[in-house]
Amino acid sequence: MFNINRTNKLFFVLGTGLSGIISILTLPILTWFYAVDIIGIYSIFTVTFILFSTLFSLALEQAVIREYYETENKTALISGAFCSGILAAIILSLSFAVFYQYISEFVFETHNGYGFILIILSALVYHWYRYQSLLLRMEGESFYFFILQISQKIFFLVITWVVFIFKKKLGWIDIVSIFIFSSILSSLISVVCMRKLKVTLYAGIKKSYKKKFKVYINYSLPLLFSCVIVWGMGAVDKYALKIYSNAYELGIYANAFRVASALVLLQQLISTIWIPTAMKWYTDGEPINKYERVASLVLFISAVSFFIICAASPLLHHLIHPDYWPSIKLIPIILLYPVFYILSEITGVGLYFNRKTKHTVFISFCTFIFCMLINAVLVKKFQSLGASVAIATSYFIFFFLRTIFSSIAWKYLLSIKDLFTLFLLVAGGIGIYREVISFTLIICIIITLFVLYYSLLKAVIKEGIK
Repeated sequence: MFNINRTNKLFFVLGTGLSGIISILTLPILTWFYAVDIIGIYSIFTVTFILFSTLFSLALEQAVIREYYETENKTALISGAFCSGILAAIILSLSFAVFYQYISEFVFETHNGYGFILIILSALVYHWYRYQSLLLRMEGESFYFFILQISQKIFFLVITWVVFIFKKKLGWIDIVSIFIFSSILSSLISVVCMRKLKVTLYAGIKKSYKKKFKVYINYSLPLLFSCVIVWGMGAVDKYALKIYSNAYELGIYANAFRVASALVLLQQLISTIWIPTAMKWYTDGEPINKYERVASLVLFISAVSFFIICAASPLLHHLIHPDYWPSIKLIPIILLYPVFYILSEITGVGLYFNRKTKHTVFISFCTFIFCMLINAVLVKKFQSLGASVAIATSYFIFFFLRTIFSSIAWKYLLSIKDLFTLFLLVAGGIGIYREVISFTLIICIIITLFVLYYSLLKAVIKEGIK
């Protein structure tokens, strides 16, 4: 038997990382199982059930995170929040049921109530999944967190393959049902794993929770607004395509968006490591050059990753179904969005130091409004290309605002060299899309980046980020 340290923090990173890698690797496989319009429908279904789940939660998970280590009865806290979400789901679902035909028609292009039921069921399963992940994180059970993260992705792929053997033509009911079933299976495995934990999700709503519920809900409801804004920033492009275009264009866009998830994965890993580290440095009074070094290093890694993915993207012609080939052309534009998101996490860190959370909400709200407006304008005319340009531009605004507000509240971290690299990224993305930048030129740009950051890389290899 292997002796596994269940609480090894490395499993938290591995869970997020491997889950993302599996998602990326399944990209070419799914294109052979599902038609483009089915992937488009699945994309709009995903953002819709996530919205429902977010509303069901009432953002009480934020209160759990805030109070967890300060409360004596942890089970009462997390179980009460989980069950409160279930009660909210019942009430809100009955309210939404009045519009079930409209919701089903919008998402699945069908008038029956089956689609609406699947959305509600998916939102409930996702609510369950989120609270399991939260409990495992708060209890430091990193190995079980790892299992929960990767099992759903593996089940989804395996079940899709099995169903495809018996049913060659898969529709939206198949992909949605497979998602729900795979999520339930992974959650059941997690239930088995968590049997020995002292804290449980399934204790109902205790008296101690009821007494403090007003405190919890007063804390969480304002944050629910922020959660909806964050959701909106990731969903408005899909809804714009659904409203102003069609399921085919949405499917093409969704496929290109999945390629960008390679850099989204990098963003998640950097955020997991960076924020706690930066907070510790600030508390310890570390010099500003350490933050500047990190900003330059992250920009270098992001830029090199961007150009490597762009250089390799033509290989997708040999991996994905020909119906999805138009999505390859969008990759250089869509890839800019996670790059700007990554950089905003680094350059906007001053907002955390000075507790300027109201600025964070303001920035997110402004970006969301801008994103809605620019999508409405560009998607009407340019369809999936318009959505790609809109999301990239919106996250540039997000990065710009976070950098400026953080600079006012604390320090500015980017050098002239970093600004030149940003110019290379934007110009490179446009040039690659317009096919005026060849593979050879991309390699030359990558070499140029290594030359520009040679002294930094040499110092980091020799000394680390000290």
